[in-house]
Amino acid sequence: MSATNASGSTDGAPESSTVTVSALYGENMVNAIAHCRMVFENGQPKDFVYLAVNKAFERLTGLENVVGRRVTEIIPSIRDTDFGLFEIYGRVARTGVPEHFETYVSALQQWFSITAYSPLEGQFVVVFDAITERKKEEDELRTLSRAIEQSPVSIALTDPVGTIQYVNPSFTKACGYGQEELRGQTMRILRSGTATPAQYRELWETITAGREWHGQFCNRKRSGELFWERESISPVFDGHGKVTHFVVVKEDITERRELEEHLRRSQRMEAVGTLASGIAHDLNNILSPMLLAPELLKDTVKGEKERELIDLIEHSAHRASNVVKQLLTFIRGSGGDRVPLQLQPLLKEMHAILAETFPREITLCLDVSSNLFLVLGEITQLHQVLLNLCVNARDAMPGGGALTVRAHNIAVDAKLARVNPPSKPGPYIVLTVTDTGHGMTPKVIDRIFDPFFTTKGVGKGTGLGLSTVLGIVRSHGGFVTVVSKPDEGTTFQVYLPADLSEPLFPASVPAAELPRGQNELILVVDDEPNIAEATRYVLERYGYRALVATGGEEALGLFRLLTGEISLVLTDVMMPGMNGITMLRGMRGVDPHVKALVTSGMTSNYDHTELVALGITESLSKPCSLRELLEAVQSALSR
Repeated sequence: MSATNASGSTDGAPESSTVTVSALYGENMVNAIAHCRMVFENGQPKDFVYLAVNKAFERLTGLENVVGRRVTEIIPSIRDTDFGLFEIYGRVARTGVPEHFETYVSALQQWFSITAYSPLEGQFVVVFDAITERKKEEDELRTLSRAIEQSPVSIALTDPVGTIQYVNPSFTKACGYGQEELRGQTMRILRSGTATPAQYRELWETITAGREWHGQFCNRKRSGELFWERESISPVFDGHGKVTHFVVVKEDITERRELEEHLRRSQRMEAVGTLASGIAHDLNNILSPMLLAPELLKDTVKGEKERELIDLIEHSAHRASNVVKQLLTFIRGSGGDRVPLQLQPLLKEMHAILAETFPREITLCLDVSSNLFLVLGEITQLHQVLLNLCVNARDAMPGGGALTVRAHNIAVDAKLARVNPPSKPGPYIVLTVTDTGHGMTPKVIDRIFDPFFTTKGVGKGTGLGLSTVLGIVRSHGGFVTVVSKPDEGTTFQVYLPADLSEPLFPASVPAAELPRGQNELILVVDDEPNIAEATRYVLERYGYRALVATGGEEALGLFRLLTGEISLVLTDVMMPGMNGITMLRGMRGVDPHVKALVTSGMTSNYDHTELVALGITESLSKPCSLRELLEAVQSALSR
């Protein structure tokens, strides 16, 4: 084949001595082959002429009748879109150094793998293959790889015996192990010991049989922390149906499980509360006369022994009443008036009480921030929260130990608030009570807030302490967390929303004399005869006249007969047959201005709404003391 000067531009068909490419390379080759002469202008590659091509060239490029023609004649846009080809081909034709590369030829809209070399100066031969499909597959693999690398769920690939070959960044972030620590290990490295061998056996039998497995496991991080994951394991098959790998996809569901557990616990509390409310109502009816009678009897006896017995009865009745109040606090979380409080004095007072009463084997520590926020609360209830927690801590350390009470400010974020509904994010005070006692198992922790559940011996606890704590804290808009392990002690944390207003403390008022009536007629309505009679006796003793009715129908009949004479209706709300609200509605139809005072052991929200509609904004809780009864009657009469 004759040589062409590197700077020449003469076109023409190849000489006969060159024959064709097929004679040199064969027409049946898969790779496309083109023999070309480079056309230079001023030493720069300007164009090239096809001297010979094989059939594979025509098949891959779709170009025909190219021999003897310039490429810019066949593809006019090629210099503008793919000038890089000219530079490479020109360099090979000039230097004789072969080059291999992959490129996208825009003019043909295809990817090619190309090898170019020069048989003679100024000429070049290209051997190439279309790799567009391979490039698409590579792009898809790269996209898939990026998706796996950037996936928020944990993904792992193992061999057929479960050895880890690959994990994505989310996997390492979730468990705390690095890529190199996990590679070559099996999933046993994450086992926490909470699952049974039968569960793992069922998993392995499923996936080795070629089926997918789905389930949940409690795993252990590198730090030792336990966390829950939902897992899916799928086998990967080769072309012959043989399992070559397993793909493990996992998602951390710890927070979701905690939220579900809180919801289940709340539902259980609601069910127990419904049962407890009925019990509390009955107990209050029993205790009401027991609280009123001793105060009246004290003035009728003179012997010291008799007075001691009356004091014993009164003391026992008050103890029983306090138990019922704890139960009601758990049920409805209600309390007295809420005012902005500084907790430092309360905590110091509690520390002094504990120092005087707790065994000397228990070391006490109080740590309170100097700039503690205010809380909007009821001082007696918060005192009860701290006392109950400290008493439980004492009982957990029968051989002595350390009890630490801390209080500091904290900002509750959305995540912590979400798993402790219905609390809201914001500034809080957290009260922490920590002991070094025997601790609790997860099974016990799951039930500690249930009413009447106790791990203490017979006669050593009512099982209402922690349920009362929970009720009080929730009524203050807060929540309680607990961390405990057997033989490692227990930490309770009470979160109370901060109140950023100025503290307002009610001034103490000395107790006034018991109020007396002016011969007003009071209709006492209660389905419990003992309560009705005890109330009548108290009222008559302190200057009132009283009538007793043991049901709504009877009371309504008496009211119609004595319209205009009855100054006040003192009635229970919850009564069989005609209840107090229905009865009062009937009395309003007779006398729209009738005054009423209602009593109840447990007034529901529905009852409260109905009472407000009847113009009754105050109520008297059962059981009540003699002073509470007389002051409530006087207040109702003065309205």
